Amino acid sequence: VKLVQEINGKPIKIKYQPGAYFGSELHRYVYFNGNANVGLTDFSFEIDDAGKPFWIVTNYKKEIGFGGSDATGTLVVNAQTGEITQYAMTDTPLWVDRIQPLHLIEEQLADWGEYVQGYWNWSNENKLQITEGLTLVYGENHKSYWYTGLSSVGKEESTVGFVLVDTRTKETTYYKQSGATEYAAQSSAEGKVQEKGYHASLPIPYVINNIPTYVMTLKDDGGLVKMFAMVSIKDYTIVGVGNTMRETLMAYKNVYNMADNGVDAKSLTPKKNLNSVVTRISNDIKNGNSFYYFMVKDSPSIFVGSSQLSNELPVTKEGDSIQIHFDLDMEQIITVSDFDNLSIGKK
Repeated sequence: VKLVQEINGKPIKIKYQPGAYFGSELHRYVYFNGNANVGLTDFSFEIDDAGKPFWIVTNYKKEIGFGGSDATGTLVVNAQTGEITQYAMTDTPLWVDRIQPLHLIEEQLADWGEYVQGYWNWSNENKLQITEGLTLVYGENHKSYWYTGLSSVGKEESTVGFVLVDTRTKETTYYKQSGATEYAAQSSAEGKVQEKGYHASLPIPYVINNIPTYVMTLKDDGGLVKMFAMVSIKDYTIVGVGNTMRETLMAYKNVYNMADNGVDAKSLTPKKNLNSVVTRISNDIKNGNSFYYFMVKDSPSIFVGSSQLSNELPVTKEGDSIQIHFDLDMEQIITVSDFDNLSIGKK
Protein backbone atom coordinates (compact mmCIF):
# COMPACT_ATOMS: atom_id res chain seq x y z
CA VAL A 1 0.00 0.00 0.00
CA LYS A 2 1.34 3.39 -0.99
CA LEU A 3 -0.18 6.77 -0.08
CA VAL A 4 -0.08 9.13 -3.08
CA GLN A 5 -0.67 12.78 -2.19
CA GLU A 6 0.68 14.55 -5.26
CA ILE A 7 1.33 14.01 -8.97
CA ASN A 8 4.14 15.86 -10.76
CA GLY A 9 4.55 18.12 -7.74
CA LYS A 10 0.85 19.09 -7.63
CA PRO A 11 -1.27 18.03 -4.63
CA ILE A 12 -4.19 15.68 -5.22
CA LYS A 13 -7.52 17.10 -4.02
CA ILE A 14 -10.38 14.68 -4.62
CA LYS A 15 -13.61 16.66 -4.45
CA TYR A 16 -16.19 14.35 -6.04
CA GLN A 17 -16.76 11.02 -4.33
CA PRO A 18 -19.46 8.83 -2.74
CA GLY A 19 -20.40 10.14 0.68
CA ALA A 20 -19.46 13.74 -0.09
CA TYR A 21 -21.89 16.53 0.75
CA PHE A 22 -24.37 18.40 -1.44
CA GLY A 23 -23.29 18.84 -5.07
CA SER A 24 -19.99 17.02 -4.52
CA GLU A 25 -21.71 13.69 -3.86
CA LEU A 26 -20.69 11.62 -6.89
CA HIS A 27 -24.00 10.05 -7.90
CA ARG A 28 -25.92 13.31 -7.39
CA TYR A 29 -23.31 15.29 -9.34
CA VAL A 30 -23.36 12.93 -12.34
CA TYR A 31 -27.18 12.62 -12.29
CA PHE A 32 -27.80 16.38 -12.41
CA ASN A 33 -25.19 17.01 -15.09
CA GLY A 34 -27.05 15.66 -18.09
CA ASN A 35 -27.55 12.04 -17.03
CA ALA A 36 -31.00 12.05 -15.43
CA ASN A 37 -32.52 9.83 -18.13
CA VAL A 38 -29.89 7.08 -18.36
CA GLY A 39 -29.03 4.16 -16.13
CA LEU A 40 -26.01 4.80 -13.90
CA THR A 41 -24.23 2.05 -11.98
CA ASP A 42 -20.88 0.66 -10.78
CA PHE A 43 -19.15 3.85 -9.61
CA SER A 44 -15.58 2.49 -9.51
CA PHE A 45 -12.34 4.36 -8.78
CA GLU A 46 -9.46 4.05 -11.26
CA ILE A 47 -6.33 5.98 -12.19
CA ASP A 48 -5.08 6.68 -15.70
CA ASP A 49 -1.57 5.93 -16.97
CA ALA A 50 -0.31 9.21 -15.47
CA GLY A 51 -1.73 8.34 -12.04
CA LYS A 52 -4.58 10.88 -12.13
CA PRO A 53 -7.75 9.85 -10.22
CA PHE A 54 -11.06 9.23 -12.00
CA TRP A 55 -14.45 7.70 -11.31
CA ILE A 56 -15.73 5.28 -13.93
CA VAL A 57 -19.53 5.13 -14.19
CA THR A 58 -21.24 2.55 -16.39
CA ASN A 59 -24.30 3.50 -18.47
CA TYR A 60 -26.85 0.74 -18.91
CA LYS A 61 -30.31 0.13 -20.31
CA LYS A 62 -33.05 -2.46 -19.91
CA GLU A 63 -33.04 -4.95 -22.77
CA ILE A 64 -35.96 -7.18 -21.70
CA GLY A 65 -38.92 -5.19 -20.39
CA PHE A 66 -38.04 -3.97 -16.91
CA GLY A 67 -35.11 -6.38 -16.70
CA GLY A 68 -32.14 -7.62 -18.67
CA SER A 69 -29.88 -4.69 -17.82
CA ASP A 70 -26.88 -4.39 -20.13
CA ALA A 71 -23.95 -1.94 -20.24
CA THR A 72 -23.98 0.56 -23.11
CA GLY A 73 -21.06 2.90 -22.40
CA THR A 74 -19.11 4.76 -19.73
CA LEU A 75 -18.80 8.14 -18.07
CA VAL A 76 -15.27 9.07 -17.01
CA VAL A 77 -15.41 11.63 -14.21
CA ASN A 78 -12.34 13.58 -13.13
CA ALA A 79 -12.34 13.16 -9.34
CA GLN A 80 -10.70 16.57 -8.84
CA THR A 81 -12.28 18.90 -11.43
CA GLY A 82 -15.58 17.11 -12.01
CA GLU A 83 -15.11 17.07 -15.80
CA ILE A 84 -17.34 14.37 -17.32
CA THR A 85 -16.48 12.61 -20.59
CA GLN A 86 -18.89 10.15 -22.17
CA TYR A 87 -17.62 7.18 -24.18
CA ALA A 88 -19.14 4.34 -26.15
CA MET A 89 -18.08 0.85 -25.10
CA THR A 90 -15.45 0.51 -27.82
CA ASP A 91 -14.08 4.05 -27.36
CA THR A 92 -13.46 3.88 -23.63
CA PRO A 93 -9.75 4.55 -22.85
CA LEU A 94 -7.61 1.42 -22.54
CA TRP A 95 -6.57 2.25 -18.97
CA VAL A 96 -10.17 1.72 -17.84
CA ASP A 97 -10.47 -1.84 -16.53
CA ARG A 98 -14.06 -2.02 -15.34
CA ILE A 99 -16.83 -1.37 -17.84
CA GLN A 100 -19.00 -4.41 -17.13
CA PRO A 101 -20.55 -4.03 -13.64
CA LEU A 102 -20.08 -6.92 -11.25
CA HIS A 103 -23.77 -7.22 -10.29
CA LEU A 104 -24.97 -7.22 -13.92
CA ILE A 105 -22.55 -10.00 -14.89
CA GLU A 106 -23.57 -11.92 -11.77
CA GLU A 107 -27.25 -11.64 -12.72
CA GLN A 108 -26.64 -12.70 -16.32
CA LEU A 109 -24.56 -15.73 -15.32
CA ALA A 110 -27.26 -16.73 -12.84
CA ASP A 111 -29.92 -16.45 -15.57
CA TRP A 112 -27.78 -18.41 -18.01
CA GLY A 113 -27.40 -21.24 -15.48
CA GLU A 114 -31.09 -21.15 -14.52
CA TYR A 115 -32.47 -21.22 -18.06
CA VAL A 116 -29.89 -23.57 -19.59
CA GLN A 117 -32.79 -25.82 -20.75
CA GLY A 118 -35.13 -22.94 -21.52
CA TYR A 119 -37.74 -21.15 -19.45
CA TRP A 120 -40.09 -24.14 -19.09
CA ASN A 121 -37.75 -26.33 -17.07
CA TRP A 122 -39.14 -26.97 -13.60
CA SER A 123 -36.51 -29.52 -12.56
CA ASN A 124 -32.89 -28.83 -11.65
CA GLU A 125 -31.57 -31.04 -14.45
CA ASN A 126 -28.42 -29.54 -16.02
CA LYS A 127 -28.93 -26.25 -14.18
CA LEU A 128 -25.81 -24.38 -13.06
CA GLN A 129 -25.15 -21.77 -10.40
CA ILE A 130 -22.22 -19.53 -9.55
CA THR A 131 -20.32 -20.53 -6.44
CA GLU A 132 -18.93 -17.72 -4.28
CA GLY A 133 -19.61 -14.52 -6.17
CA LEU A 134 -17.24 -12.82 -8.62
CA THR A 135 -13.58 -11.91 -8.15
CA LEU A 136 -11.52 -9.48 -10.23
CA VAL A 137 -8.44 -11.26 -11.60
CA TYR A 138 -5.78 -10.39 -14.17
CA GLY A 139 -4.47 -12.57 -16.97
CA GLU A 140 -1.00 -12.85 -18.49
CA ASN A 141 -2.19 -10.45 -21.21
CA HIS A 142 -2.69 -7.78 -18.48
CA LYS A 143 -6.43 -7.79 -19.12
CA SER A 144 -8.85 -7.96 -16.20
CA TYR A 145 -11.61 -10.55 -15.84
CA TRP A 146 -14.50 -11.40 -13.56
CA TYR A 147 -13.94 -14.92 -12.26
CA THR A 148 -16.38 -17.33 -10.65
CA GLY A 149 -16.76 -21.06 -10.31
CA LEU A 150 -19.83 -22.93 -11.55
CA SER A 151 -21.50 -25.84 -9.80
CA SER A 152 -24.56 -27.95 -10.51
CA VAL A 153 -27.65 -26.90 -8.58
CA GLY A 154 -27.70 -28.91 -5.37
CA LYS A 155 -23.98 -29.78 -5.53
CA GLU A 156 -22.41 -27.45 -2.98
CA GLU A 157 -18.96 -28.98 -2.55
CA SER A 158 -17.85 -29.44 -6.15
CA THR A 159 -17.64 -27.39 -9.33
CA VAL A 160 -18.14 -28.37 -12.94
CA GLY A 161 -15.99 -25.52 -14.22
CA PHE A 162 -15.43 -21.80 -14.03
CA VAL A 163 -15.84 -18.75 -16.24
CA LEU A 164 -13.75 -15.70 -17.04
CA VAL A 165 -15.62 -12.62 -18.25
CA ASP A 166 -13.68 -9.77 -19.88
CA THR A 167 -14.49 -6.72 -17.75
CA ARG A 168 -14.45 -4.47 -20.83
CA THR A 169 -16.05 -6.44 -23.66
CA LYS A 170 -18.05 -9.05 -21.66
CA GLU A 171 -16.47 -11.80 -23.76
CA THR A 172 -16.99 -14.93 -21.70
CA THR A 173 -15.00 -18.17 -21.67
CA TYR A 174 -16.30 -21.28 -19.92
CA TYR A 175 -13.61 -23.70 -18.73
CA LYS A 176 -14.86 -27.20 -17.93
CA GLN A 177 -12.76 -28.16 -14.92
CA SER A 178 -14.37 -30.26 -12.21
CA GLY A 179 -13.14 -29.87 -8.67
CA ALA A 180 -13.70 -28.19 -5.33
CA THR A 181 -15.67 -25.00 -4.81
CA GLU A 182 -13.96 -21.89 -3.46
CA TYR A 183 -15.71 -22.39 -0.11
CA ALA A 184 -14.48 -25.98 0.20
CA ALA A 185 -10.93 -24.85 -0.63
CA GLN A 186 -11.12 -22.06 1.96
CA SER A 187 -12.28 -24.49 4.64
CA SER A 188 -9.47 -26.88 3.74
CA ALA A 189 -6.83 -24.13 3.97
CA GLU A 190 -8.21 -22.84 7.27
CA GLY A 191 -8.23 -26.37 8.65
CA LYS A 192 -4.52 -26.68 7.91
CA VAL A 193 -3.80 -23.90 10.44
CA GLN A 194 -6.93 -24.21 12.57
CA GLU A 195 -4.99 -23.66 15.79
CA LYS A 196 -4.14 -20.14 14.60
CA GLY A 197 -7.72 -19.16 13.78
CA TYR A 198 -6.83 -17.55 10.44
CA HIS A 199 -9.43 -16.75 7.79
CA ALA A 200 -8.87 -17.53 4.10
CA SER A 201 -9.48 -14.93 1.41
CA LEU A 202 -11.56 -15.74 -1.66
CA PRO A 203 -9.37 -18.10 -3.73
CA ILE A 204 -7.99 -17.17 -7.14
CA PRO A 205 -7.31 -19.96 -9.66
CA TYR A 206 -3.83 -20.44 -11.09
CA VAL A 207 -2.14 -23.14 -13.13
CA ILE A 208 1.00 -24.23 -11.27
CA ASN A 209 3.12 -26.75 -13.18
CA ASN A 210 -0.01 -27.72 -15.14
CA ILE A 211 -1.89 -28.30 -11.85
CA PRO A 212 -5.13 -26.28 -11.46
CA THR A 213 -4.68 -24.62 -8.07
CA TYR A 214 -6.52 -22.20 -5.79
CA VAL A 215 -4.22 -19.58 -4.24
CA MET A 216 -5.33 -17.53 -1.23
CA THR A 217 -4.08 -15.54 1.72
CA LEU A 218 -4.66 -16.42 5.37
CA LYS A 219 -5.50 -13.43 7.57
CA ASP A 220 -5.87 -12.91 11.30
CA ASP A 221 -8.89 -11.29 12.98
CA GLY A 222 -7.33 -7.87 12.31
CA GLY A 223 -7.28 -8.49 8.55
CA LEU A 224 -3.49 -8.73 8.33
CA VAL A 225 -1.99 -11.30 5.96
CA LYS A 226 -0.11 -13.86 8.03
CA MET A 227 0.33 -16.82 5.69
CA PHE A 228 -0.43 -18.09 2.19
CA ALA A 229 -2.16 -21.25 1.04
CA MET A 230 -2.41 -23.31 -2.15
CA VAL A 231 -5.15 -25.91 -2.61
CA SER A 232 -5.55 -28.31 -5.51
CA ILE A 233 -8.81 -27.68 -7.38
CA LYS A 234 -9.11 -31.37 -8.27
CA ASP A 235 -8.58 -32.56 -4.69
CA TYR A 236 -8.96 -30.01 -1.90
CA THR A 237 -7.25 -32.33 0.60
CA ILE A 238 -3.96 -31.42 -1.10
CA VAL A 239 -2.95 -28.24 0.74
CA GLY A 240 0.30 -26.32 1.13
CA VAL A 241 0.75 -23.39 3.53
CA GLY A 242 3.71 -21.16 4.27
CA ASN A 243 4.85 -17.79 5.53
CA THR A 244 5.98 -16.76 2.02
CA MET A 245 4.80 -17.65 -1.46
CA ARG A 246 8.01 -19.60 -2.16
CA GLU A 247 7.63 -21.56 1.06
CA THR A 248 3.98 -22.23 0.24
CA LEU A 249 4.83 -23.44 -3.26
CA MET A 250 7.48 -25.76 -1.84
CA ALA A 251 5.06 -27.24 0.69
CA TYR A 252 2.27 -27.56 -1.90
CA LYS A 253 4.40 -29.36 -4.48
CA ASN A 254 5.76 -31.64 -1.78
CA VAL A 255 2.25 -32.64 -0.67
CA TYR A 256 1.10 -33.05 -4.28
CA ASN A 257 4.03 -35.30 -5.14
CA MET A 258 3.22 -37.54 -2.14
CA ALA A 259 -0.54 -37.60 -2.67
CA ASP A 260 -1.95 -41.13 -2.74
CA ASN A 261 -5.17 -40.23 -4.52
CA GLY A 262 -4.70 -41.73 -7.96
CA VAL A 263 -3.37 -38.46 -9.37
CA ASP A 264 -0.10 -39.03 -11.19
CA ALA A 265 1.90 -35.83 -10.77
CA LYS A 266 4.44 -37.06 -13.30
CA SER A 267 1.77 -37.17 -16.00
CA LEU A 268 0.77 -33.56 -15.33
CA THR A 269 4.16 -31.89 -15.48
CA PRO A 270 7.28 -32.47 -17.59
CA LYS A 271 9.98 -34.02 -15.41
CA LYS A 272 13.73 -34.30 -15.65
CA ASN A 273 15.76 -37.22 -14.37
CA LEU A 274 19.25 -36.60 -12.93
CA ASN A 275 21.89 -38.99 -11.61
CA SER A 276 24.69 -37.24 -9.74
CA VAL A 277 26.70 -36.95 -6.52
CA VAL A 278 25.74 -34.82 -3.51
CA THR A 279 28.23 -32.00 -2.86
CA ARG A 280 26.36 -30.16 -0.08
CA ILE A 281 23.32 -30.95 2.08
CA SER A 282 21.61 -29.27 5.04
CA ASN A 283 18.17 -29.34 6.63
CA ASP A 284 15.61 -26.75 7.76
CA ILE A 285 12.30 -27.05 9.61
CA LYS A 286 9.27 -25.15 8.27
CA ASN A 287 5.82 -25.40 9.86
CA GLY A 288 6.74 -28.66 11.57
CA ASN A 289 8.16 -30.34 8.45
CA SER A 290 11.83 -31.09 7.79
CA PHE A 291 13.15 -29.97 4.40
CA TYR A 292 16.57 -30.97 3.07
CA TYR A 293 18.43 -28.61 0.75
CA PHE A 294 21.23 -30.08 -1.32
CA MET A 295 23.47 -29.43 -4.31
CA VAL A 296 24.91 -31.95 -6.74
CA LYS A 297 28.03 -32.20 -8.83
CA ASP A 298 28.17 -30.20 -12.09
CA SER A 299 24.94 -28.27 -11.35
CA PRO A 300 24.54 -24.73 -9.93
CA SER A 301 20.95 -25.41 -8.79
CA ILE A 302 19.77 -25.90 -5.23
CA PHE A 303 17.35 -28.79 -4.75
CA VAL A 304 14.96 -29.38 -1.86
CA GLY A 305 12.89 -32.31 -0.68
CA SER A 306 10.92 -33.21 2.43
CA SER A 307 11.74 -36.07 4.77
CA GLN A 308 8.17 -37.22 4.05
CA LEU A 309 9.12 -37.65 0.40
CA SER A 310 11.90 -40.14 1.15
CA ASN A 311 13.23 -41.78 4.32
CA GLU A 312 16.67 -41.73 2.71
CA LEU A 313 16.95 -37.93 2.71
CA PRO A 314 17.71 -37.57 6.46
CA VAL A 315 20.62 -40.04 6.22
CA THR A 316 22.06 -38.75 2.95
CA LYS A 317 25.51 -37.18 3.17
CA GLU A 318 28.05 -35.52 0.91
CA GLY A 319 29.55 -37.90 -1.65
CA ASP A 320 26.45 -40.10 -1.92
CA SER A 321 25.26 -41.00 -5.40
CA ILE A 322 21.60 -40.10 -5.92
CA GLN A 323 18.87 -40.17 -8.53
CA ILE A 324 16.23 -37.43 -8.52
CA HIS A 325 13.22 -36.32 -10.54
CA PHE A 326 12.03 -32.72 -10.60
CA ASP A 327 9.78 -30.32 -12.50
CA LEU A 328 11.16 -28.41 -15.44
CA ASP A 329 10.40 -24.89 -14.24
CA MET A 330 12.18 -21.59 -13.64
CA GLU A 331 12.35 -21.76 -9.84
CA GLN A 332 15.69 -20.87 -8.23
CA ILE A 333 15.19 -23.57 -5.62
CA ILE A 334 13.94 -26.75 -7.31
CA THR A 335 11.56 -29.08 -5.47
CA VAL A 336 12.28 -32.73 -6.20
CA SER A 337 9.35 -35.09 -6.77
CA ASP A 338 11.32 -38.32 -6.32
CA PHE A 339 14.56 -39.06 -4.44
CA ASP A 340 16.64 -42.23 -4.42
CA ASN A 341 19.99 -42.59 -2.65
CA LEU A 342 21.94 -45.08 -4.77
CA SER A 343 24.71 -45.34 -2.17
CA ILE A 344 22.41 -46.93 0.39
CA GLY A 345 22.23 -50.69 -0.07
CA LYS A 346 18.88 -52.06 -1.16
CA LYS A 347 17.63 -55.44 -0.11
